[in-house]
Amino acid sequence: MKGRRRRRVVKLSVLRGVAAVFAVMVWVGAAGVLFAHREKSESPPLEAVAGRRNSTTGRRRRNCSLILQQQGMRYWSEIPEEMRSPYGGGGYVTFEPDAGGFNNVRMAFETVAVFAHATNRILVLPPRQRLYLLKQSFAKNPEAFHGIEAFLDLGALGRVVEIIDTYEFARREHNGLSRGVDLELVDRAVRTGEREPRRRLREWMRARAVTPRWDPLREVVVFGNCSAPDLPWREVGFREFAGSRRVREIDRRLVDAPWIHFASNASHGYRIFTHWYTFFLFGDGPLDAYYKRFARDRLRYRDEIACAAGRVARALGTSYSALHVRRGELQYVKVRIACDALNQTVSAWLRPRETLFILTDEKDRSWFGPLADVYDVRFMSDFFEVVAGESFFDPNALGMIEQLVAAAPNARTFTGTFFSTFSGYVARLRAYYGHDPASFFYAAPPEKRFVMHRDDASIRYPYFNREWPLGWRAIDRIPSRRRRRRRRRGQVEDNPSLRTLPLRRDYADLLPERNQEYPAARVQKARDAEKKHQQQQQASFSSLSSSSSSSA
Repeated sequence: MKGRRRRRVVKLSVLRGVAAVFAVMVWVGAAGVLFAHREKSESPPLEAVAGRRNSTTGRRRRNCSLILQQQGMRYWSEIPEEMRSPYGGGGYVTFEPDAGGFNNVRMAFETVAVFAHATNRILVLPPRQRLYLLKQSFAKNPEAFHGIEAFLDLGALGRVVEIIDTYEFARREHNGLSRGVDLELVDRAVRTGEREPRRRLREWMRARAVTPRWDPLREVVVFGNCSAPDLPWREVGFREFAGSRRVREIDRRLVDAPWIHFASNASHGYRIFTHWYTFFLFGDGPLDAYYKRFARDRLRYRDEIACAAGRVARALGTSYSALHVRRGELQYVKVRIACDALNQTVSAWLRPRETLFILTDEKDRSWFGPLADVYDVRFMSDFFEVVAGESFFDPNALGMIEQLVAAAPNARTFTGTFFSTFSGYVARLRAYYGHDPASFFYAAPPEKRFVMHRDDASIRYPYFNREWPLGWRAIDRIPSRRRRRRRRRGQVEDNPSLRTLPLRRDYADLLPERNQEYPAARVQKARDAEKKHQQQQQASFSSLSSSSSSSA
């Protein structure tokens, strides 16, 4: 009896031991899976700025997030906001990068991205290429080929807009929209960025897609009924918004087109060179405000660039001022002033011996001697070691880092160069960060010195020369869920409810027939004919006036 009990105790002890070992193995395995999943989620594979895989570790990404939080560099909202536009039912949108500097490229891309989301389209990225003034090669990118994804966080945009490259578009639609295109040619253009394949691909796209003939300096594009303001979200109606520009209303033919292509050909009048919020107007006020948040939260620089800017801002101290001096190829002579005059101008709002971070393309540092005598002058080159250790590092991204440093929370004031879209974007970034509008100045011309201090919803020609408060006013006014439902049903009196889009307004080119001219040439001919007609009308009016006065 005792032997049987002893054997039973031994057997139970063995079973308990085996169970304990098994439990330990299960726990270790589960911990390994969870740790691997955590590492994967914290350090996802990112496309490096050079176009290759980024080797950023989970620890570096955690440090970057810590810097963004401690320095207050995260101006965007991480809260997911789902919004499906009522205009359009799908299709693709392709585009050509602007031929100007990166901030011109960014402005055009913002317009295309807002259009893609507003018409529920798939956004197709063009092949990488050399961008103007961003041609500094380095080990990871010897050809200095860049796409927009090198500097903007397409991960944030990809959460609300489907994004594919040109080869994927050609492959998906090989038996449809892209029928007849040489996939090897597309692959060469996307993979190598060679000029000739890109040129042939561009001409094929221009010939096959529907190309809107829009001129942002002379026209505005409205979505729905914008005849009156929709307070408190949209403060202007289309008449105040358009000014002397022609109003073009989105029609059903354009929205239903399976493929829209935005060409970039300034000689033919095809260039989306403006801020999207001075060009697009949405009838539904909350939707108009949503796209302002869309531009802030989804069309932003990569986290690594913001993190590098945070390190520089921290190294500059708790308070500093920033100054942008454009001395390069900017064609506007009246904003180019001597350093003595610049020093005298900025002394009205800068403090003696204040740290002054200068953003400039001037290579001769002695030119800044008068400023260095009064202020603690610093340049981006003084902090090269601070950012060069970043695994993403691309020397072509230094300008973007400078913009964020000039807009950082501890940047007390900023003085920009008028007509520069580089300075203009700093103004919008400072508004995103919550700076007082009175902390932004222009050095020249004198009549523009305090132009950013007027915080109203007005915009004026030529629109691109600066940023406008219209781009961020009422940006975070979100209607309640109940009110949104009532607005969709048209039960709110102040809601100019979404109306059915007109069938056709003749605002987009149809597919050109074979052996016809490129649509842009027809557009130019039409404009010349319109100008000639206006001249004839003016001449006839003058003759009538002279005859009536002589008869009197």
